[in-house]
Amino acid sequence: MTTGMTERYDEIVIEDLNVRGMVKNHKLARSICDAGFHQIRRMLEYKCAQKGRKLTVTG
Repeated sequence: MTTGMTERYDEIVIEDLNVRGMVKNHKLARSICDAGFHQIRRMLEYKCAQKGRKLTVTG
């Protein structure tokens, strides 16, 4: 997924989510933890840097 995004787009904008706050919702906690938001962001950061793409994180 991240490779495809960095190959297709010159600029990628993602939202900086408050995952700790979201995990407090016990009905959604497992799904949120399984999603691996940090891992996706980390991969986007280094792939954008390698390919000269711009990654913007909004809060």
